[in-house]
Amino acid sequence: MIHTGLPDPSRKQGAMHIKDRRAFLQLLTAAGAGMLAPAMLRAQQGMEQFYDLPTFGNVSFMHITDLQSAWKPLYYREPAEQAALESANANPPSVTGDALLQYYNLMIGSAQAYAFSSVDYEASAADYGPLGGIAHLASLIDIVKRSRKQAWLLDGGNGNLQSSAPWAAADKAITLHDTLGINLALPTQATIRAAIRTAVPAAHASDTPPSDGGVSAAAADQVGHVSSIAHNVFGPAHDKPLFAPYKLQKQNGVVVAVIGQAAHNEGFAKDNCDTNAGPGAKTDVNRPAAIPLDEQGLQRIVNDVRKQGAQAVLLLSRAGVNADIQLAARVTGIDVILGGRSATPLPEPILVPNKKGKTAVTNAGAQGRFLAVLDLDIRKNGLVDFRYNLLPVVAGFVQADSRMEKRLSAAYATADHNLSEKIAVTQGMLYRRGTFNGTWDELLLQAMLQQSGAQIALYPGYRWGPTLLAGVAITREDMINQLALGDTHMCSGILSGSQIHELLENAAAALFNTDAYERSEQDMMRTAGLRYRINPEQAPDKRITDVMVGSQPLVADEQYKVATWGVSLPSESAQVKAAHGVTEGEATTQSSDLESKEAAPVSGAATEGEAKAEVQEMPASTPPAMLDVVESYLRQKKIIPVMTPYLPEIIRK
Repeated sequence: MIHTGLPDPSRKQGAMHIKDRRAFLQLLTAAGAGMLAPAMLRAQQGMEQFYDLPTFGNVSFMHITDLQSAWKPLYYREPAEQAALESANANPPSVTGDALLQYYNLMIGSAQAYAFSSVDYEASAADYGPLGGIAHLASLIDIVKRSRKQAWLLDGGNGNLQSSAPWAAADKAITLHDTLGINLALPTQATIRAAIRTAVPAAHASDTPPSDGGVSAAAADQVGHVSSIAHNVFGPAHDKPLFAPYKLQKQNGVVVAVIGQAAHNEGFAKDNCDTNAGPGAKTDVNRPAAIPLDEQGLQRIVNDVRKQGAQAVLLLSRAGVNADIQLAARVTGIDVILGGRSATPLPEPILVPNKKGKTAVTNAGAQGRFLAVLDLDIRKNGLVDFRYNLLPVVAGFVQADSRMEKRLSAAYATADHNLSEKIAVTQGMLYRRGTFNGTWDELLLQAMLQQSGAQIALYPGYRWGPTLLAGVAITREDMINQLALGDTHMCSGILSGSQIHELLENAAAALFNTDAYERSEQDMMRTAGLRYRINPEQAPDKRITDVMVGSQPLVADEQYKVATWGVSLPSESAQVKAAHGVTEGEATTQSSDLESKEAAPVSGAATEGEAKAEVQEMPASTPPAMLDVVESYLRQKKIIPVMTPYLPEIIRK
């Protein structure tokens, strides 16, 4: 255990925070004359210095998570704001922007400030270029292994999102992921689904999660080359886990236990425009009963591996950073939690006290932009000290691995010409991440409104999606990377005001629930065509007030035309057919399965009179693919002006 007597490595002393970019550049000039200590310039030097980590201790691990098939270097602006419950607002993981730089004593203009914050983002992007890229990540892994030859590489899952890489060649994309040299991983969604289907008796086959439509069976099988662990994925009898719960690893004569924890509320969702859709208790949490977050079961496993001689215990977790913090306070005996899913890179560990000591909670971000290096000093009686470094993968600082580059080129060979087609140009920066709408969200929502003619457009607050800098072309690949769900559709339908309000309340509950285990690790639902006020501190179903549609208040029993994406919704054609007596099977549209995405089911059908009116205007048809919706909008606009994202008014007690 990490005991309270140890120094707290999450707070640095004596570092310097510089708010003024010009002052920082003056310091660089002074440094050139030998006036500054080398440590102050680490972020401004090349690969050799930036990634020169002194060795420490006797056991080392590397950690990546949520690569999301982001195989090419990319830009990703971290959130400028991250609304949270007031008690957590000034601390990680909620701290953002300049407050984050001050908290971690990072210099504005440094590579770390660029990677971890939104401060001075466009200027820093021009200085440093993109982050990540699988070939650069592979090279950095090799650099770390030179001084830590026995270090294991751990993968926190969600490596194969439907970005442009699987569209280019799914099998080759997963092969790329495997060739990073991963030693141990959490199971992918495809692997979990396959395991659950295998464990379910034929009589209960209808209760199984859907197969993974985004990845071929042959490609999914390749993940089997990497050992998977998860203590909390069970079959229908709940008698034993479907994967090995943990792995005992020996390095330099020291035994370390690595326990796996799959996401407990990351649902197996579908892209539905479904006549049977109805309002769910949770907008974007569809919890599989087979994957609980089991504190007592985890505690038993920790106690068991300690009895087997584990001198240190790591938890490879996909619960999300807030859930990891809550768990660390309740389950004892875990030294370090290596977390993912939240897309919230933590520059330094958060030390969480519990009944028997402290547990360090980490999170390695997403999209291959970071490589975490954990060095442990373990003695006979357990962990004595540790060092943790979350290294930004600055593409300009590390030379791409030539073998991985060749594999990457082969994966894109047949599709690169199509992917690189220029569709439009953006005058402003397009970004995704934040509690509320980003500028990319505004673009997608406006495209949905224009295509559907709806009053309101909405979809879940997904955290993936690269940033585009101002003045660059928007390519087909950029569109695919923002949608990242495969061939999904935009649904159009009729919802009552009360159903719309319920959707907003459920999304707020999944974001601001006082029980961190109940949070979805998504941001607030993205919306266009309506305005509202939100109070994170309020009780459930009372957080959202003063909802306006255009200039009029939202009326509970009034009907509104709504366009959605990633939210289950009766399609207009299905509603029309239902009103005219069409059978359920005829009205249901074809669905495609998604990986690591939660859909929000809602209900609502127009009255017979309203449905008849719709018949004349909208004949029954297959809902349009979101890719087509966005492409049509971009081709029409050609030039996308600077977008101003909608931000609701946040009310505090």
